[in-house]
Amino acid sequence: MRNCYIVVAKMDDGSAFELPDLVNFEVAELVPGHAWVVSSPTELSARAVAKEFGLASGGKANAMGIVQAATGYWGVADSSLWDFMEPVERHDLVVGA
Repeated sequence: MRNCYIVVAKMDDGSAFELPDLVNFEVAELVPGHAWVVSSPTELSARAVAKEFGLASGGKANAMGIVQAATGYWGVADSSLWDFMEPVERHDLVVGA
């Protein structure tokens, strides 16, 4: 699995959270304006991802949210989401060499 994070965020009044420009992340939208799966080329802490989204201290004062590193997953969704979360390069497992 890639370095993926589940991000859920909203403005304090419940309105959609506007994503900042995330140049180092790929983003798959789950719920427009409120929930995303983001992928980073390197492993980051959830706090580092939150800072990129503007959710940590010094970020958007009228927004709230949570970031959770995705260490595994199960769900029912369009196959494009599962493809997004898979590693960029797969290696075949060789048993007993």
